[in-house]
Amino acid sequence: MDGSISIKGTREGLTITFGPGDLQRLYEDLARHLRVQGAFFRGGLVALDLGQRVVDAQQIASFRELLAQHTMVLRTIVALNAATLRAAEELGLRTIGPEEQPAPVEPPSPEPEAPPEPTPNPTLAREAISLAGERGLILRRRLRAGQTLRHTGSVLLIGDVNVGAEIVAGGDVVVWGRVRGIVHAGYPDNASAVVCALDLAPMQLRLGGLIARPEEAPAGDRKGVYPEVAYAREGAIVVERWTGIRWED
Repeated sequence: MDGSISIKGTREGLTITFGPGDLQRLYEDLARHLRVQGAFFRGGLVALDLGQRVVDAQQIASFRELLAQHTMVLRTIVALNAATLRAAEELGLRTIGPEEQPAPVEPPSPEPEAPPEPTPNPTLAREAISLAGERGLILRRRLRAGQTLRHTGSVLLIGDVNVGAEIVAGGDVVVWGRVRGIVHAGYPDNASAVVCALDLAPMQLRLGGLIARPEEAPAGDRKGVYPEVAYAREGAIVVERWTGIRWED
């Protein structure tokens, strides 16, 4: 997407917001995005923010059908235009009009200048903001063959990933257990993500666009089991013992 469409997760589901532009072009843009990353949003409840546009019931229905193709449910229309809200109500959708949307926050009145405080480390501040925007998932269970766990943020799994099971995450993946299936961290193109496990022996490992398939070895040939970390270095996936990692401060 070129920034004209924003998809954000909330406690109640997903909110898709349209920026300026022709509605048909935005429809095609959203369709392309869902073809690539729609698997992340399966089963999600969607609020569609149409802004001030005049959108009729047929156009709204086309978006509902598009979302349904990716197992997503259009539940709410957010709009500033009365005709658009009426069209959504005709389709039985929940609506949020101008009176229900939060009012803009007025900037506080200037206060007398206080003595300057120590300047915070800007790198740490940016990291804190970035991490605050990522909703991690903690799950306690075993993933069995044929099961797939997908999440847009980081994943902590307390359990095993059996052969034939799969984890696909937009952030890091930490498994407090054995990994024998497939793990894809940093989906689709974040190669800075890492995979950590107490026993890391996957069928396939991916970090962003990088892929590795560790050499298979009989269980009896393994010289002990120990926690390991997989990360990208110079365009390749490297796996090291946890004790050998030196994280940056």
